[in-house]
Amino acid sequence: MIIYRYEVQLDSDSSGHVNGHIDYIHQWSSIHGSWSFIDPESPIVDYKWAIGYTQGGTQIQTFKCEGRRKFGLNNKVNLVDKTFVYITVIATNAAGLQTIAYSDPVLVDLTPPIFDYVYDGTGADQDAWEVNIVSANWEVADAESGIDFCQYAFGYQPGGSDLHPWTTTTVKSVSMEFDYSDLEGLTVYTSVKCYNTMGLGNTTSSDGVRISNKSPSITSAVVSPFYLSSSEYISKDGFQSVTDVVRLKWQGFTDSIGIDNYLITFEGSQTKKEKVSFPIQQDLFFTYFYNLQLTESHQTVHVQAINVLYKKSDKVSRNMTVLLTPPVRDNSKQVIIEWLDNKFNILWENVFSSSETLWYEISAGTFRGGSNIVQWLETTNQNIEFGMPSSITEPAGIYVFVLGVLWLSVSIVVLSVYVLVVDVYLNGNRMIGFSNGVRRLSIKIGQTKPSKMTFGGGLHCKARCQIYPRTKDVKRFTVPDDKVRWNVPFPEYSPPSFTTETVLSGPYYADPDICSGKGEITKWNEIDGKVSRVSFEGKYEVVDGLPLNPVGRTGIKHRGCLGRWGPNHAADPIVTRWKRTEDDEIVKGEDGKQVMEFVSIQRRDNREWAIPGGMVEPGSLVSATIKQEFGEEAMNSLEMSEEEKKEMHDKIEDFLSHGDKVYEGYVDDLETQTMPGWKLQHIISMTMMELK
Repeated sequence: MIIYRYEVQLDSDSSGHVNGHIDYIHQWSSIHGSWSFIDPESPIVDYKWAIGYTQGGTQIQTFKCEGRRKFGLNNKVNLVDKTFVYITVIATNAAGLQTIAYSDPVLVDLTPPIFDYVYDGTGADQDAWEVNIVSANWEVADAESGIDFCQYAFGYQPGGSDLHPWTTTTVKSVSMEFDYSDLEGLTVYTSVKCYNTMGLGNTTSSDGVRISNKSPSITSAVVSPFYLSSSEYISKDGFQSVTDVVRLKWQGFTDSIGIDNYLITFEGSQTKKEKVSFPIQQDLFFTYFYNLQLTESHQTVHVQAINVLYKKSDKVSRNMTVLLTPPVRDNSKQVIIEWLDNKFNILWENVFSSSETLWYEISAGTFRGGSNIVQWLETTNQNIEFGMPSSITEPAGIYVFVLGVLWLSVSIVVLSVYVLVVDVYLNGNRMIGFSNGVRRLSIKIGQTKPSKMTFGGGLHCKARCQIYPRTKDVKRFTVPDDKVRWNVPFPEYSPPSFTTETVLSGPYYADPDICSGKGEITKWNEIDGKVSRVSFEGKYEVVDGLPLNPVGRTGIKHRGCLGRWGPNHAADPIVTRWKRTEDDEIVKGEDGKQVMEFVSIQRRDNREWAIPGGMVEPGSLVSATIKQEFGEEAMNSLEMSEEEKKEMHDKIEDFLSHGDKVYEGYVDDLETQTMPGWKLQHIISMTMMELK
C-alpha cells in the first residue's frame, strides 16, 4: 500500500501537505499544524504529530494522536527566539502501514521590527524649517522575518494622529503640506508603526519639528539699560555719565521655534555690535559693553532676537543721554534762610543752572559736616522747609549744606557748599530768635565729584602706606592716586591678603573668617543683630560676598588687624581745657593767644602718643564707649580699686556727658584700612573743668 507524500511548504500558497504556523501574542505562544495524505487502496485511520527542533524531533511535543483529524494545535509551548521548529506527522492506514512526513523548518521570531531612526525632514534630522510641509524619513528592519508593512501619522505629541491619521505605506519616507495655521507655534511629531511577517509591530516617533515663517515677536519685549553711576547717587532714568561701560538687561522676546541668540547694537559717538547667546531656559538677560569712549551726547541701544532659522526680530531700542557737564553756579545769587513758625525755610532760587533737570540734596546739622537736623533730603524744588528736632536743645550754630546736582547719579557734581551759621537764643527748649541775623559763608569747593570725606581730596593716603604697620614683610600693592576709585579700571590690581593671627584666632570682637568658609554674613548696610554694619559714607557695595571700601582701593585684601568685615566703629573723645597757672589764670603764649591743652595717652605696645578711645562694642552706645575708654586709657581705671573707680566715675561722668560731636565718618588710618574692612570714628569734643 502506497501513501503519497508531498514536500512541505510553509506558505499558504504552497502545495505541501504538512504545514506549520506559529502565533505569538503578548507572551502567549501556540503552534498550529495541518497535513494532507492520500491512500488509494486503504483508508487512513490515524494521524500522530510531534514538534521538535529537528525532523522527527519531539523536544517540544511528543507524538500526539489526532485520529482522522488533519490538523493539530498546541498552545502550551515555550518557544526560544531565533530557533527553527519542525512538525513531524505519522499517517497510519487500515492495514497498519505508516508513512512519515516532515514540515519545512519554521523560524521562531519573537521580536518586533527595530527602528534605527525616525528623522524630521528629508535627510538628517532637523528641528525647524520655514516651509509649511511636514516631512520625515525612517529606517527600520527585521532580520528574522522581514517587514510586512508600515503606517505613519502626524500629531502634536509623540504617537499622536490629531494632525493626520494613521496611513499605510510601503516606503520609508513621507511629505505632506499643511496650512500654516495648523503648524505655527506648535511642535509636530511624525510617528511610524511597522509590522513583521509574524504580526509583531513596533512604534516610534521623531523628536518633533517646529515650522514657522515668522520673525521673533517683540510684543512683550522690554530693554532696560542700567544707567551707571560713578558716585553713591542713583542715576535717573535715561542718563548716565560713565563713559567706558554700558550695561543692559532685556526680556520678553518670544519665538515659536526658539531664539538662538541676540544682536546688540550700540549707536552714538561710536557704533558697536555684539551677538550673545544664553541657555534655553533663561528668560532675563544681561550684558556689558566695555572699553567704550563715550562723549557727551545722545546714545541709542538696539536689541534684536534671532531665531534658529536666523530670522531677526524688529529692533527694540532705548535712548540714553551721557552728561558730563556739571551744573553752573551763579556767584551773584545767595542761599536764603528764614526761621518762621518754628521751621527753617531754605531758598536757593536760580543759584544753580543746567541744560538738564536738576535736583538738590540738603543736609543740616549743629556742627560742620553734621546732619543731625536733616540728612540728604532730596528735592527738585528750589526751596525746602524743615523743623528743629526736639533732641537738639542748645545749638551753637546751624550749618546748612545745599548741593546742586545733575539729574543723574554718575555725574553728580557738587559745585559749591553754602555754610550758613545761625546764632540763636534759646528760652528753655524753644528757639525764640536770632542774634545778629544770619551770616552767610560761601565755601567754594569747585567742580569736583561729591565726597563726604573731609580728608585731602577725598582720597585716603595713609591707608596706602607701603608696608602694613607692625609687620615687616606685608607689603601693600601700590595704588596711585588716579587708580584709587573703584570705577577707574585697574586690571593689573592684585593686592595680597592679610589678616593678623590675633583676629583669625576668633576673639569676641571679631567676625567669622568668611573667606575660609567658617561662617557667613548676610546683612550689609544695616544693623546685623547688635553689630552695626552701617557706614557714614552711604551704602557700600558688596562684591563676591565681601564689602568694598567706600573710598577705594587700599592695596591689601581681608581685614588686617580689624575685627569686623565692613565698617568698624570707634569712638574717641577730644578732651580740652585752657592751660592755667596755679592761681587759675589762663596761660597765654608768646603770640598772646591762649594756650589749649588736650588729653593724650602713650600706648604701651609701641610707645606712640594717641587720643584715648576704642572700638564700639556691639549694642553699645557711643557715649558709653567714650566713658569706658577714657576711664581705662586716660584715667588708668583698670588698675584702680573699686572705690577709686567709683570716685573717678563720679568726677568725669558730668563733663563726658556734655560733649559736641565734631566728626562722624571715615578715617584715613595707617593700620586699619583694607579692602573689605575700614574704620569709622565718632569724635566727641568736650571741655574739661579742673577735676577736684
